[in-house]
Amino acid sequence: MLLLILLVSSFEPAAAAESADSPFHPVVTVGGQTLALRGTGRLKWKGLISVYDLGLYLQQDQSSSDVFSDVPKRLEFHYFVSIAAKDFGEAAAPYLDKNVPPDELKKLQNRIKIINGLYRDVKKGDRYALTYIPGKGTELTFNDTILGLIEGADFAAAYFRIWLGEHPISESMKGSVLNVTKGSGR
Repeated sequence: MLLLILLVSSFEPAAAAESADSPFHPVVTVGGQTLALRGTGRLKWKGLISVYDLGLYLQQDQSSSDVFSDVPKRLEFHYFVSIAAKDFGEAAAPYLDKNVPPDELKKLQNRIKIINGLYRDVKKGDRYALTYIPGKGTELTFNDTILGLIEGADFAAAYFRIWLGEHPISESMKGSVLNVTKGSGR
């Protein structure tokens, strides 16, 4: 329930790099390819309570506009609050509805149910990562333990829209994570 309250409240992101509590590695390896940290952001509730830091990894030569393409990518989350596993799916649903066409969303429902069943309760200091590996799918890890793999580039493109789509959880978080300013493509 906390996550639902947090998502409908106002958020103010701050650069995650400001925090010594949640460093992100400058590079990660995905499917044998090196991805660089593109941008980071911190999601805050009411400007006071840090919810999580978010980092986006893409290949160095990839534009931020390629984030929904069939390319390797990773979203990494570092939590500052406890969130129940059941709240992840409930919180994701309205953002999937806003960002994914209904016919496409219908095709993804079984895979969305699968990922929702993989989530675990988080507490302060826990990390999740969503890593898309072309030809394999989206891997969900919790504190570096693989929980499962959801097939399809279409699933990754839809699910990453929760944070990076036209109607994300937070517009300013999206800009910070994509490391773009208005009118910039990188």
